[in-house]
Amino acid sequence: MNRYNAIVMIVIGFLSYGEGSESLSNEGTISTESVTEPTGSGKFSPQKSSKTALSKKEMVKEKEGALRKRLSNSITKEISYLAKNRAAFKVFSKEPLMCAALSRKGSYYALGSKKGNVLIGDAKTGKEGGTLSGHTAAVSWVTFSSDSTLLLSCSMDTTAKLWDRSTMKLMHTLSGHKGVLFTGSFSLDGKRVITGAADNTVKVWDVTTGKLIKTFPLGFCVDAVSLCDGGSAVCATSLNGIAKKWEVDQGEQVASVRGPRGPLVVSEFTPDGRRVFSGTYIGKIIEWSPHTGKILQRITLGEHLKIFALALSSNPTKLLVGCSDGTGRLIDSGSGKELVRLIGTTQSLQSVALTKEGKRALTVSHEGTARLYDLSMEKLKKLQQTVTQEQARFLKEAYVARRKGNPLSLMSSAQCAVLSSFDASLIPFLKGAFSLQVDPSSERASLQAKKDILE
Repeated sequence: MNRYNAIVMIVIGFLSYGEGSESLSNEGTISTESVTEPTGSGKFSPQKSSKTALSKKEMVKEKEGALRKRLSNSITKEISYLAKNRAAFKVFSKEPLMCAALSRKGSYYALGSKKGNVLIGDAKTGKEGGTLSGHTAAVSWVTFSSDSTLLLSCSMDTTAKLWDRSTMKLMHTLSGHKGVLFTGSFSLDGKRVITGAADNTVKVWDVTTGKLIKTFPLGFCVDAVSLCDGGSAVCATSLNGIAKKWEVDQGEQVASVRGPRGPLVVSEFTPDGRRVFSGTYIGKIIEWSPHTGKILQRITLGEHLKIFALALSSNPTKLLVGCSDGTGRLIDSGSGKELVRLIGTTQSLQSVALTKEGKRALTVSHEGTARLYDLSMEKLKKLQQTVTQEQARFLKEAYVARRKGNPLSLMSSAQCAVLSSFDASLIPFLKGAFSLQVDPSSERASLQAKKDILE
């Protein structure tokens, strides 16, 4: 178990029981020896100074107090680290995955697979809910309606499908594109769906009937789409920075602008369709207007990074970036400051999803594995608790037993402890003597003494 996973799933490590000039006597007191200066005879002679005798009870109390303080400081330090670096609390690898979506409130997740399936489940617990089957090629895009009742899946089989999320039944298959579908979106009222494909067209569909309303030619391979102005207008962008806008009912093009010059890798509209964030091969994120082409902001993450995926919170104050180094980076979209880094793989991230308030995140890496993250601070705050006397005694006795080669005897009230900090020499001993229990919600990990040690 590496350093990060052992912590948050919460760090297992151990506090060293300090060695020094103090030694425990048979009578249960601590004797402290000091060295005096050489005497007049010129001989160096160690002499005992006045002894400071402490009772067993006082000695234990003093040691436990120091240990609790050191452990508490260590826990604070680790929580500070975890606040900026998060490990996934659920990993999905049942089948090779390609894309991800989260419902706005973070209740549900959807994962599109390379086998043409859509896996859905509970995003709060990570529990799997079922599989939607029907596509004949890889699912390239999934998204929920704003009320989370509907799910749209886009596929490399050139079709899109509308699903009822609660019944898991297929409502409509949207056929008409002549190329791979790359993206799709619901209108905010959930009455219309827009899809974009490699055939350089954008199509708008009626959700109730599944019928095609209009087809609009972008002229370039479609990268991102949005229904804006209350669903009455369509915006679409291409990877070369061209954006076009059409009025849906009349079918007229009302704008065509040049945004940032490519090559762009990925783009994401804000929920209202008024702004676009685009990622590049040189670690830059560009915020721009699809209506005027004006560059609004540039955010630099690092020239060594390629940006392959983007997701926005609904505000949109937070931007999740999927990078080539395998990290997901939660960015303040206003200041460009990195808030949290998601860790778990070294493979590039090809899809990322974020909830409305930015408290849950879902990523899919190049090797086809998905990871679900809790970005809230609530559970981490619960960890920052006072170390009890039982926990301090547990650590101390474990270390003493290990040094003396004695079996560790524990009272039932002291079997579990939340541990943080490190002592590499102690880990092998405790791994052999205890089993690590990890709470799937990542609130805590505990060491449970094995049965034979308590006998």
